[in-house]
Order: sequence, then C-alpha cells, then structure tokens
Amino acid sequence: AFAAKVRFSSDRRFGIGAVSAFGDVMINQDLLDNLPLEDGLVRRGIEHASRVMKEKMEELVDVTPPIPDLRGRTVILIDDGIATGYTALAAARDITHFQPESIIIASPVTSASAYQKIHDFGYEQVVLLQPDAPAFIVDNFFHTFPQLSISDVKRMLSVDPL
Repeated sequence: AFAAKVRFSSDRRFGIGAVSAFGDVMINQDLLDNLPLEDGLVRRGIEHASRVMKEKMEELVDVTPPIPDLRGRTVILIDDGIATGYTALAAARDITHFQPESIIIASPVTSASAYQKIHDFGYEQVVLLQPDAPAFIVDNFFHTFPQLSISDVKRMLSVDPL
C-alpha cells in the first residue's frame, strides 16, 4: 500500500496527516486546530503528497509485484516507525479496499499517542518499543535512518528472492 505524508514544513519528519493511493486523506485535525497555519497550506500539502506518491508509484511500477488477492486473508502492514499514525492509517485504509479479513500494523517503534489512535481505529498492532515521549521523532530510535532513493528501492526490489 502506498501512502504519503502531508507536510506543513520543509522537514520531512513532520506532517499533518497522510494521503493514500486511493485518495483517502487522513488529517490531524487536533494539530491543525492548535497551529496558526497560512490559508491553503493544508490543501497544498495534500496536493504535493498526492503528486509525490503518484510519481513514486509510476517510477516503481516495473519492479512492484501485483497485489495478490487479499480477500479473507490477514495482512501485515509494516511501517519503519510510527510517530503520529496517520500514514499507517492511510495505508491500512487503502488495504481495506482489497477486503482482507484483518489488518495487523507492525512497527519497531510507535509513539504512545499513535498506538492509541491506531487502536481506536480497530487495528491490531505488533510494536517492539512504545515510548511515552512528548516529542517523538522516529529517526531518534535508530543509529542511522537514511532516506532511500528510488534507484535504491528499485535495486532492492529487483533482486531475486533466495
């Protein structure tokens, strides 16, 4: 499932929600209610996230396997780290279009607030670390957290499985 973070600043780590490949938008309304953001910033963020996601999907189409029939199956959605939960929720919402029996969201680290939000949406979770930190940035829980280029991803996806 593809989902892209809707940003409100140039820092890739901070977002106000996410957009899914099917066009579902999940926005952190509580955050928006407490931030004095310029008019149109959220709309532009959604448009930018949608455009970036579509571009990446197009670039990866030749190495991405087709989605199997998920009807009646359990799907495990893996996220490298969940700060707010909106990107994971947008991806999970996309997966529901394929009618799985259940979706489990798994992550090595998830903030306490994101864990609760995902739970409130009814998803089962597998999480290794759930710190209750007021300022939660996923990068801080890894020794290195490099951003992968499209060519890195293509190279990884085109390797034959063992």
